[in-house]
Formats: sequence, structure tokens, C-alpha cells
Amino acid sequence: MDWQIAENMRCDMVGFTKPGFAGTRHVVQIFPSGRQGTLPDNLSSFVLVGPVGSRVVMVTSRIGDYNDAPWRCIQIVKGHAWKSKDGRLALRVPDLDKLDAPDAHRSDPDFEQSFDIAADLESGKGWTFGRPGAIKDRVVLMRVERMP
Repeated sequence: MDWQIAENMRCDMVGFTKPGFAGTRHVVQIFPSGRQGTLPDNLSSFVLVGPVGSRVVMVTSRIGDYNDAPWRCIQIVKGHAWKSKDGRLALRVPDLDKLDAPDAHRSDPDFEQSFDIAADLESGKGWTFGRPGAIKDRVVLMRVERMP
């Protein structure tokens, strides 16, 4: 998995190899000085912890424009995050291919739906959006940046 990290970013991520925050747990800390840790190639569920405006874009293709392949953006926006034990804002994504509440512990099989569709980052709305498709186990690039 490759990384593109914007300057002066500070956030934490936790990735799991199975949906519902199961399987092997991997922790990544992003500091202004760099990244510590890595996420698994078979990423299935994800937690983002950071300040308002933190954004992660999960890209599934290295060929051409990533907007032509499935991708997902997860960003911390006011009103769509919960407070972690240490008081920082966080988002949970129990299944990378489905939409759930930002504080869900697991996917609700009775409420299965896809996240909002967006042609690109500029047209996306809310805390999560992208181009639906198979994302689990296929993330090849993590873009970590601040929302404009």
C-alpha cells in the first residue's frame, strides 16, 4: 500500500482485516514528521481519529485517474463524528463497501446501502462518499489530507 500524506497532518487510523472491526488490528499514526505503522493490504474495516477537516481517500487503482475506479473518501466533519475516550473526534467504518452510521460498531444487515456517489472530491458531500464498487481488500493508495 502506498501513501500520500499532506504536510503538517496529525491523525490516527486503525485498520482491520475483517468487517466489523474483527481480524488483525493495525495502527497508523500520522505526525507532521511522518508516518508510524502501516495498514494491511486486505483492509476491510477502518477507524479515523483526528481534528475536524481530516480526510482519507482510499484508492483502488494505480492506473490512470483514480476517479474511474472504486474509491472512498472518509472525512471528519462537524456533527458526523463521535468523541473517542481521549476526547478526539473519530469515525468508524465497519465495512468499507457499505454505508453505516459514523459511530457504528458493525454493519446492519437490515440497513445495507452504499455510500453516496461522487464524481470527484469536489462534488462529494457529507462525511463519506466516493465511487461504489469493491473496495475491501483492494486499497492500493491512502491519501491523507486536510479538507479545503
